[in-house]
Amino acid sequence: MNLHHRHERIGERYAGRIVLLVGTILLGVLGAVTLLSATARTPLRTSILFIGSPMVLVSFDAAEKNAVVVTIPADAYIDGVYGVGPYSLDALWRLGRIDRRYTRILPESLEQAFGIGIPFYLRLPRMPQDMSAADASTVLKSLFSYRGILGFFGRSRGTTNMSIFSYLPYAVAAHAIPVDHITVLGAEASNVLTDERRPDGSHIAILDPGRLGSFVGTAFQDDRIRREALSVAVYNTTSMASLGSKIAATINRAGANVIAVDNRTPTIATCQLNGPQQALKSVTALFLRTLYRCRDHTEDLKRADLAVFLGQSVKQLFEPLP
Repeated sequence: MNLHHRHERIGERYAGRIVLLVGTILLGVLGAVTLLSATARTPLRTSILFIGSPMVLVSFDAAEKNAVVVTIPADAYIDGVYGVGPYSLDALWRLGRIDRRYTRILPESLEQAFGIGIPFYLRLPRMPQDMSAADASTVLKSLFSYRGILGFFGRSRGTTNMSIFSYLPYAVAAHAIPVDHITVLGAEASNVLTDERRPDGSHIAILDPGRLGSFVGTAFQDDRIRREALSVAVYNTTSMASLGSKIAATINRAGANVIAVDNRTPTIATCQLNGPQQALKSVTALFLRTLYRCRDHTEDLKRADLAVFLGQSVKQLFEPLP
């Protein structure tokens, strides 16, 4: 009888550990399956913004097994979307926390600046500065640790929009990408930040849109988009004069080839992507559809392989919310 009770106590002692081990293995398998299915469905780089000091933007390309890590001072200013104008990254984050209409204003502002989708964010008090590729790899593997999954969501509740299912593909990617496939770009040590003197005599650092191209170079270019070499025409149907050129610059940074920017009438409500059926199946079309939520319209074109018609929904990204 005593031996029986002893076995029961040993079983109780290790039952929790066994359940945790099995759960971790299952979550790892689920993460791998999720990553593979997501990559097959949307073969584009996907990004996460770590909100802290500095702000760290990490963009994974799971299919090509590479990552880009960009560090930006939290007090650097950027043009906020929805017409809010220039604010520091930290101020945009706080605005999103105060006013629910602006929940995603910080990642969406960076999306428009860098030309990549940033669906997820995670609040971290501090991130390392002046990281090397090896440092970045170590930090990412630590943040996306299988052993820390449960603790991750316990600590981050309310400061991330990631679910367990969106977390797992990043965990798989962080451990699969070799150190020599990680590119680190530090805004602090580059000329992408320009100094501006305010009327009160204070100085602020502004992320200069005109210098972003030379700062990121080809880091965010998608090799599949570049290899497709499809020509893109951008047509602005709205009353915002600079919208076409702004969007064209973003598309070019992704590796696409914008050959024309023009105005068109009448004004349409949403973004429309025109082209022959084969071109609409391309990675280039997927990128445009994902970033600007375009609707497809099958049409044979003469001027370009794809035509993007910018409607009111795109213009609203740069206008004040009601």
